[in-house]
Amino acid sequence: MDKEIFRSNLDKADQTLSEIFDGHHLVGFRDDLEEIWVNNREGDPFNGDSKQIAADVNRAAKMLREDLLTIENGISKFQLLDGITGGITAVIIYKIFSWAGLGWIPSLLISATIFVIITLLNHGILYTKVVIDRLCYLDASQREQDSLLIWKRVWNMKVLRSNTSIAGILVVALCRRVWRTGYEYGLEVVDTYDKNQ
Repeated sequence: MDKEIFRSNLDKADQTLSEIFDGHHLVGFRDDLEEIWVNNREGDPFNGDSKQIAADVNRAAKMLREDLLTIENGISKFQLLDGITGGITAVIIYKIFSWAGLGWIPSLLISATIFVIITLLNHGILYTKVVIDRLCYLDASQREQDSLLIWKRVWNMKVLRSNTSIAGILVVALCRRVWRTGYEYGLEVVDTYDKNQ
């Protein structure tokens, strides 16, 4: 698949997410959590190596980008083979259903289901790529505040590597846009919990 076509698909996905989250609510949630984290750790003693932590943040960002590049390449190849794999899969599933005594299920229904699943998979990976691309801290400097560096490292290395976390971020970011009062109450709960840790 042509890289420009794929790039335009990413741009469209990015634009769609901007419309859903009103541009800044997605990153705004990350920034709100960052502020809570940093504020609750002011004055805490720090024994780590700022240079090493900054390097960890940047390495994690680089690894995320490499993973995303692998996903992009995988989607490109998968979409080229989409028709072939979809057709073969439909035939195989239909044969299995026939042997299991479920031959009455129309092959058209099986093909349509496979098409929907493949389409959802393609779009899911595409949107995940855009979300991670937006939410990842792309650089860190050893001159930054120690607590901020630790936050960036945790965010890039742990939070953005979890599919559950990414799904949760999307839900909360949507809540941030449509139900601001509930969102702010949730932040207060997080802040109180964090202070007690």
